[in-house]
Amino acid sequence: MPQRRSAPLGLIAVLLSTLITVPGPVVQAQLQEQELTLHRQFTVNRVNAVDVRRLSRLSLAGRTRGAARKAIRHLVHNRRLHERAKTLNSHEAMKAKHAWASPSHPPRTSTGSGQGPDAVTGAPISGLFESLACGCEPPDTQVAADSNYLFEAVNTAGLIADKAGNVLALFDLHAFIPGEGPGFFISDPKVRFDPLSGVWFFSIISVSGAPDGSGLWWLGVSQPSDPFHWTIYNFEGVAGTFPDFDGLGISDDKVVLTANAFSSDTTFVGAEVLVLSKTELEAGMPSLDGALFVGSRFFTIQPANALSATGGPLYMASADPDNSQVYHVFSILGTPPGAVSISVTNVPLDLVNVGSLNTPPGAAQGGTSTLIETNDNRVLDVVYRDGHIWVTANDGCLDASSNFLSCVRLTQIDTAQMVRTQDLDLGEAGGNFYYGAIQVVPDPNIAGTDDLIAVFTESNPSDFPSVMASGRVEAVDPPNTLRAPVLIQPGLAPYAGNRWGDYSGAGADPSSALSGTAWVAGEYTTQDGEWGTAIVNVAFTCSPCF
Repeated sequence: MPQRRSAPLGLIAVLLSTLITVPGPVVQAQLQEQELTLHRQFTVNRVNAVDVRRLSRLSLAGRTRGAARKAIRHLVHNRRLHERAKTLNSHEAMKAKHAWASPSHPPRTSTGSGQGPDAVTGAPISGLFESLACGCEPPDTQVAADSNYLFEAVNTAGLIADKAGNVLALFDLHAFIPGEGPGFFISDPKVRFDPLSGVWFFSIISVSGAPDGSGLWWLGVSQPSDPFHWTIYNFEGVAGTFPDFDGLGISDDKVVLTANAFSSDTTFVGAEVLVLSKTELEAGMPSLDGALFVGSRFFTIQPANALSATGGPLYMASADPDNSQVYHVFSILGTPPGAVSISVTNVPLDLVNVGSLNTPPGAAQGGTSTLIETNDNRVLDVVYRDGHIWVTANDGCLDASSNFLSCVRLTQIDTAQMVRTQDLDLGEAGGNFYYGAIQVVPDPNIAGTDDLIAVFTESNPSDFPSVMASGRVEAVDPPNTLRAPVLIQPGLAPYAGNRWGDYSGAGADPSSALSGTAWVAGEYTTQDGEWGTAIVNVAFTCSPCF
């Protein structure tokens, strides 16, 4: 079935003929007492050192195409409430979005306008694909860049390439967990390049591996500007649990790992936050100090990756499961072995104009009645730069015809004042956007300002799952708006599976030659109905960008 698009480059039709902004009540952010409690402080030993260029290279043939895929179950805070949230009708969804919504004034959804981000370095690079990365769904896509290299990680496969797309290393991520064979279950890789130190960080989780059978975080720390040589550590969470949907954040002096802790019967136990000393990690110390915090009040806490100095804190964000009227924004101070404290502020979302943050419905796709799984409303990505964090999540939204759809929620928060400064849903009429990843980059044309770049999947009843990108030029774009999305890589067939996401990838380019650009990695369907990934360097190249 051919894929139809309504406009060149994936420009989408205007969802609402008029965007109405209604003044809402001024709601102050509320600073709460610490609700993440210190579970334990500990010391762990270095596990191993790895040179990925010395590893056996993965075969590009992968497993046999079309062979049975392994579907990884989506773990949630409360299964009954989650399944109810996925099946709301339009009237129920509108009331869940906010109490003031009505067919004549639905919650505001932006479809973007003006010239969007362009590909800077040419056509997309073919990234990792399903049969190469364990034959699993969902894909769990990540990418980051330093001045010379790209590192993409998806499920159990890692790829390091130069910026022309030449593959320099292609390896099994089990290499990062020495002593465990390919049958050992690992998942949810995260890749970050820290521009403040010039060091790469990589994390992945396993459902077992600890002496008591519990799961583990695994953390790799590179040599400076060298994604090939790694020092490996691992860490235990709450005894008798395994981590899921981990996060990796870096600031001036801290590296933070997060996860949802589940018992062996997949009962949610609590959100975990592991605080480590960046100085100790970068020195490759034979032993590390750590502080583990746990709280059952929160679910899926995502730490921010700081692209400029924060002055000390590392920020994190979390939403309430399935329906959230606030973002819980955390600030971590201190590093082990010294005192570490975590405070949390509840920052209200724009409930009048955008509505609460809700679990979205499954996403329609072209050529089949099978819906793409859009998971829930948990925070997917957080980025800090120059006094603000941007937060993104999947959000249930409504178009002008009151269709209940999936949008990408994007929220900017001033970390000094702990107030929301921008908030919007990005979507399309009759279609779905989901699994966004974000980066904030210095504008290449307007000195002293930053641009937001977002990558996500798009599908609708006529379009196969495809990679799209959008963003905003902070200096000139109206608040609470994004640029018209552009098509990065079209889907080529209906998806033969169901699980998608669980996230996309984006990484700012720190080189002077590509300053103001970001590398994004998104997911699309290949000709045989499996998932594939595309990597491309994007930026706002219009001048002026009005």
